[in-house]
Amino acid sequence: MKNIIITEFIKETGFVIKGLIDAGYTEQFSRIAFELVNDFFLAFPKDKQFFAVSSEQGGLKYYAFDNEALAKKAIAKFKKMGDMTAYRIVSRTIAEMAGRELEFYQYIEITAPTDEEAEIAHQKQQGIIDFLFSAK
Repeated sequence: MKNIIITEFIKETGFVIKGLIDAGYTEQFSRIAFELVNDFFLAFPKDKQFFAVSSEQGGLKYYAFDNEALAKKAIAKFKKMGDMTAYRIVSRTIAEMAGRELEFYQYIEITAPTDEEAEIAHQKQQGIIDFLFSAK
């Protein structure tokens, strides 16, 4: 009896998943696949709590600091040396969240079956970057 219930559950689950995919709800499954097989994974230093983030060539570059004051001091030094790069100081939580979302959409762009889907993923990446640098 238990095997029959499990078999029926698996069969019904398959129908639900197929229905969701057929209806265009694929992002959730892409996220699961990304988490299972990705080799992108950003590794932030465990002891750093603030990051100066800059945008380069459609990606993000991270500079790690112990605290916000040290991050501000380093950026001030960069500016004195003529660095014209725009930086945004963010907490570890924001850096990790934005970084993982950006990586996910990079993965989607690379694995997209069509140029149109790749372009949508690219635009979402740019939206994340724009959000980071527009939010105050």
